[in-house]
Amino acid sequence: MPNGKNSLKSYIESHEAEVINIMMALYDKESYMRVHDNRKKREGTLETLVSLVKKGRLTVAEAAEEYGKPQNEFCEEAGLQPAI
Repeated sequence: MPNGKNSLKSYIESHEAEVINIMMALYDKESYMRVHDNRKKREGTLETLVSLVKKGRLTVAEAAEEYGKPQNEFCEEAGLQPAI
């Protein structure tokens, strides 16, 4: 029986460019999914905070602080009028 470890090493070495392309594609897909998942979580957080502001359970200042942005940026992203 041939040594599996050496066979795999030989295959990878002889198909190096293809192996690198596959690994880069997998890395790119994982990176994209992480960014996409983070964006979805952030959008959900924003929607929740806006809902709480509209219901009067949070002030704009409290929501902005929770969101981690200055009030003006929070209001712009949330489509809210800044508190005066």
